[in-house]
Amino acid sequence: MDSVSVTSLRARLVSQGKAGIVRVNQRSLVDKLLGRYKGEHTAFRELVQNSDDAGASQVRITFQTSAHSGKDGPPEGRYEYTIRLANNGRVFRPEDWERLQSIADGNPDENTTGMFGVGFYSVFSLSESPIVRSGKQALMFMWDETQLVTRSIDDHDGDGKWSEIILHGVGSDVVEELHGAGGSRLARYLAEMLPFARTLTDIQIFNIRPDNQETSCPPPTFHISKAVQIIPSLSFKQQAQSPATFFSTNTIAAHEVALTLKTQRTRGSSSGSSSSSTPAHHDPPSSKTPTPSSDTDIETEVTYMTLIEAMAQARLDPHTAEHIANELKKNAPAQTRVCMVYQRCTDIDRSYVAKDGARISSPESTQRFHDRGGHIFVGFSTGQTTGVAMDISAQLYPTMEREHIDFNADIGKWNKDLLGMCGTILRLVYNHLMRPVPSNNKKKKGAHASPAKSAGVIRWLANTVTSAAASIAGYAPEGSDDVPPHISVLDEQVTFARALFFGDSTPAGDVSSLLSGQFFAHNPGSTFLVPSVQGVVQCQAARVPVLGLEAFCSRPLLPDQLILRSDEPDDQQWQVRPGKKNKNKTLAVTNASTAANLGPCFARALLYRDLVHVLTFTDLSQDLHSGTARSESDVIALMQAMARWLESRLMSKDELVTLSRAVTWRDAAGKVRHLDQVKHYVPENVAGQATEDDVAGLITTMQASSPDILPPAMVSALSSQQLDHIFSLTKLPALKMITMIVGHAKEMFHSPARALSSLRLISTQLGGLEKGKDTEVFQMLKNIPCLPTTDPSKPLARPSDTFMPSVNFVANLPRVTQDVVDNIAPRYLLGMGVHENVDIKMLLTSPEYSSGPEWQANVRAVLAHVAKTRDALQPADWKYMREVPFLPSYNGRGTREVASNLYFGDDANLRDLGFPVLVW
Repeated sequence: MDSVSVTSLRARLVSQGKAGIVRVNQRSLVDKLLGRYKGEHTAFRELVQNSDDAGASQVRITFQTSAHSGKDGPPEGRYEYTIRLANNGRVFRPEDWERLQSIADGNPDENTTGMFGVGFYSVFSLSESPIVRSGKQALMFMWDETQLVTRSIDDHDGDGKWSEIILHGVGSDVVEELHGAGGSRLARYLAEMLPFARTLTDIQIFNIRPDNQETSCPPPTFHISKAVQIIPSLSFKQQAQSPATFFSTNTIAAHEVALTLKTQRTRGSSSGSSSSSTPAHHDPPSSKTPTPSSDTDIETEVTYMTLIEAMAQARLDPHTAEHIANELKKNAPAQTRVCMVYQRCTDIDRSYVAKDGARISSPESTQRFHDRGGHIFVGFSTGQTTGVAMDISAQLYPTMEREHIDFNADIGKWNKDLLGMCGTILRLVYNHLMRPVPSNNKKKKGAHASPAKSAGVIRWLANTVTSAAASIAGYAPEGSDDVPPHISVLDEQVTFARALFFGDSTPAGDVSSLLSGQFFAHNPGSTFLVPSVQGVVQCQAARVPVLGLEAFCSRPLLPDQLILRSDEPDDQQWQVRPGKKNKNKTLAVTNASTAANLGPCFARALLYRDLVHVLTFTDLSQDLHSGTARSESDVIALMQAMARWLESRLMSKDELVTLSRAVTWRDAAGKVRHLDQVKHYVPENVAGQATEDDVAGLITTMQASSPDILPPAMVSALSSQQLDHIFSLTKLPALKMITMIVGHAKEMFHSPARALSSLRLISTQLGGLEKGKDTEVFQMLKNIPCLPTTDPSKPLARPSDTFMPSVNFVANLPRVTQDVVDNIAPRYLLGMGVHENVDIKMLLTSPEYSSGPEWQANVRAVLAHVAKTRDALQPADWKYMREVPFLPSYNGRGTREVASNLYFGDDANLRDLGFPVLVW
């Protein structure tokens, strides 16, 4: 190509060129605009937003289906469909009429929401020839092939106070859908934006059908209204600036918003329509008149919410202000309204649904967020989420289709700093709410602000917020109307913090990052307070409960509502602790590992910034050391948890030993017991070997009162492996067990039945003794009246005073009962001192053998016994029998003789000669 001079070429074109006009295919341009403005309710969004910008307090939307006569329109038997939207805002000024007929001129008023000057043209998605009436003028748009033209007239029929957009020739499918389920969706869509509207407080939607055309004032199918009142306790003055200092504010106000949606429902219909079918073109629509009758119900849905509002003054540097003005074609506003909507627990509690005036439920529809993030509102909701359980409305500049926030160039600077200002306002409200409750609160008699009461409120709040369909009657416990003032403050604190879960925002993650970054960065030198189950505390004192430690710890814990836990078991959540000494691969439970395993929640945000800490074994140990002795049931639960932690590798053995040193409890007698002093346990089956319940109970009592023996209830709660290997306890040695029983002889041998049961228990332990140790036991029992006997006068006797049942030739000997012999091994009885033989001297001097008619026969029994037990007789016994005259003789005198003086035999001659012969 030749190297022509660009400068000279331009000069020639300007001076000599033939003039021409660039033609714009306005039809294609509008179609392209509509392609960017896709959405179910785009036209209604733009028109209602324009109404609010115009200062309207009321909007009326009418969906009209009317029969046509066949003149200048559809043929007879067909129907035409019209949508009319009217508002009572400021009527059009000349400049408004002029701007309405210009595409993309934009609204020069920096305080209005509209920016691009194309929103109105979304009505062409519904009608080819929209009409605008305002004041005493009317204007209609028409297509002249590809060009858009207008026709205007003086409208003397108008009342001069209302402005109206008339969309004629709307498709039947559109209107019939809006008559049906689409109308309900539209009503909720409009209700969603109403809390943020500047002036708009009332929206009514009418369905006009051929059969109610004559009704002069039919009731609305949907009626949306809001009532607003200030909340003094949440309103305050405080200076604050945005991060880039574009914005500042000094006043924050809170309002209670009561949003009411009334729906006229045809009985048997789930939508707010008067017909659920679309009529064919040749059939009349099958509808019922919306005039209230016995065929319709009025359903009223009342949703309470809290709106935080601040007016932010804008001060831009000249460079940024100029660039924003060039991009927006108007100046940036000098001030902007920043609003945030969330629901306090009181809001959820008071919201309800009623049918014909009677409350029927408190359904999900009255909860605005349901643990999800809110949206950014620029007039209406955009597609941008906030990452917190709040909707946020501010003069943010979106992309043309209003689905995303623009973060490019200087508009991006404005948007980022304004979102930072929103984060600052969140922090100011948070700080205001976290003020300690005044100590001089007046309370009714009997009311007190105890931690237990606060914990109860927290639990109530969890049920209220997370159970969407629950119907909550009020704050106070059932049967009480006593609500201390601090309870509502605690509710406020927890619900606000719960909304600040700072999850991911979509599609732009910058929104949540800007909000959370400025929330935590604002006023860094101040003390960060957090709500806990014990009230508001400094963040470093609060703990996030993990692993179940909270059941045993008295630290101020974050409420469960601020924690969103995963469903994974604890032992799968944590990372192995670093270090070569970690041979057992113990897992680490840290702030970071805990936060990584939580869902989006306030606790996670705090943990990631190390503002709070997870509850640790060190915290628990310190609490146990400094606290009072626990109950036995508490210690059982703690020991079970300790075993579980060690088995799951969440606790090291050293940590378990350290924690054990701090565990104390009070026994039944009120004595303080120390876990680290416990060395032994008695297996469950040992006490069960006692045949008497009272003996088993005595054994249990003795275990419970012995400082070095684990109480039986604790033994029952743990496995033998846990007792042996985790707590390093040993089974109570048999000798110690027996010593314990003998040491309580008075109780253990109180009656024959109890004595037998106790002896049976002792005998089961004797087998476990070391060789020779049983002698010690026999010595302990030798002089204790512990053996049941057959002697009624002596039901219990010392072993040394009793005889085996086989010694039966003396009637009144204290022999042990047969039950004793059946249950106790003979070698143990003999070892205790029970006689298997009768003492010869005692026997021969007893009345049975020294006198009586049967004494001679008894002597024969004695001799038979001597013959049987001769190997067991002592020399002294033989000597005594040789020296004592106890044998009967035939000397005719019936006397007793010494054995050495008697003759043995039955020779009658010896007896006749007078020799003393043994009677045999």
